Amino acid sequence: MKLLAIAGLRFESVDFTHHSIYVGRTLQYDKEDKRLFLDTTKTGENRVEYTAEPY
Repeated sequence: MKLLAIAGLRFESVDFTHHSIYVGRTLQYDKEDKRLFLDTTKTGENRVEYTAEPY
């Protein structure tokens, strides 16, 4: 998972029951305004990252 996608996560994005993380936005940097902002993913689609099962 990319660092900027992790920065866009919220607590609601993590599903502890199904061991998954929903990525729907990423942190972006505007060079003109020199500011950070949250935006949709590059493809505009949400994706699900599955984590390893706990022991």
